[in-house]
Amino acid sequence: MDHAPDRPVPPQAPPRRIALRRAMRWLGGSLLILALLLALLLGWLLHSEQGGLWALGRVPGLSVVQPQGSFSGERWAAQSVRWQGAAGELTLQDVRIEGIRWHWTAVPGAQIGLRLARVQVAALRWTSAPDQPPSPPPTDLGLPLALDLQALSIGRLDLDGTPLTELAARAELGPNSHHIVLEQVRDARASVRGEARLATRGPMTVDATAQAGSLPDSQAPWQAEARASGPLSDLRVQLEMRGSASGQSTPPRLSLAAQLHPLASWPLGEVALTATALDLAALHEGWPRSALDRKSTRLNSSH
Repeated sequence: MDHAPDRPVPPQAPPRRIALRRAMRWLGGSLLILALLLALLLGWLLHSEQGGLWALGRVPGLSVVQPQGSFSGERWAAQSVRWQGAAGELTLQDVRIEGIRWHWTAVPGAQIGLRLARVQVAALRWTSAPDQPPSPPPTDLGLPLALDLQALSIGRLDLDGTPLTELAARAELGPNSHHIVLEQVRDARASVRGEARLATRGPMTVDATAQAGSLPDSQAPWQAEARASGPLSDLRVQLEMRGSASGQSTPPRLSLAAQLHPLASWPLGEVALTATALDLAALHEGWPRSALDRKSTRLNSSH
């Protein structure tokens, strides 16, 4: 009696390979579940008012009074926002944010972008903490995302007792560079506008310009232009100011070139100035009336 030939038995995978396959399947499934949970958590944080409240409560030193809205909608508002840290205290009154949009971005170094159509603040107050040791120089001023602030307006500002009003600005802030446009800010006697670009790493190169002038009802009108450029630790500043004669025989004028070290304990370096019939009282309410005349004066300031 003939017997059919035995069929070859397929080789069995080694036990270690089977265990590895099972572990990879388990790991892949676990990562998928974790990604879904993170997506749900992120959605809850951004799209629900309760999630926003939970996130705000986790920021050290931050307190928010009567927040309304979510961080991914048409509007978020709060009666007041207060942050207190080692550097000082920041208080914002009547905060309104409109047109909040999160999106993927092609900005180098950032995957996520945030666009804010408008941020309005009725009043801002900053009070520096007393007797604080100087902070170490920063090594990176970049953000982990690309922030597009299309319109910022602040009605009143109090910066360590210095009052300002009617600030209007816009900004593009990112991982590698910042671009800020100051459309206007005013004090009791002058208004200022300007623009600045800053690299966030390395020497942190700055390129900034500003234009200032007296208010329309000033008795001693003047205009000024300034430019700052170079590494943040060693800025070269040039200033040109001119005024109207207003009955004087010689109109006031000031030319200044200075070296600034913003990150040093004593920021003022060498200064060269030329002044003609300069009235300091026209620039600041607390300064005395004067008619300064200085020709090619050089000062080498040291602490």
